Amino acid sequence: MKRFLILTSVVMFAVGCGSAVPTTPSSVAKSNDPPSHNHPTTGPHGGPIVEWGDELHLEVVIDRTAGTATVYVLDEDVKTSMAITTKTMTLTLIGTPPVEVTLTADPDAGDKVLNGMSSRFVGKHEAFKKEELMSGSVSGMKDGDERSGKFKEKKPKAK
Repeated sequence: MKRFLILTSVVMFAVGCGSAVPTTPSSVAKSNDPPSHNHPTTGPHGGPIVEWGDELHLEVVIDRTAGTATVYVLDEDVKTSMAITTKTMTLTLIGTPPVEVTLTADPDAGDKVLNGMSSRFVGKHEAFKKEELMSGSVSGMKDGDERSGKFKEKKPKAK
């Protein structure tokens, strides 16, 4: 009898611990995803948007004819230019091998040219002449903080 009780206890313990019923995550579980922003995914110049912090966005525009990339700095509304004091940014294209291009400040006509502020950064490379859709990241400094964000070109919508 003692053996039967021990065996029954072991079986009940094993069945109770190894539940075969699938569980679903709790609806109150917190996500590690960044909060969603309510702004366009395409900037005023037609390029994809890069998240560069809560208050700052970048728009990446590739000119395949000229072989250039222009990055526009925009504030949180993704419509208004925002000049920053950074002198360079780095645009990295995903590929084998990855292509890294230094973008230099090229102040737009409306920028306040104080202390080298610019809302536009430009770089040139043969890789920008490829007809394929491009993706990558843009990194640089703003107010002493390293910033980086990803972008991905999308196929233009048919008109």
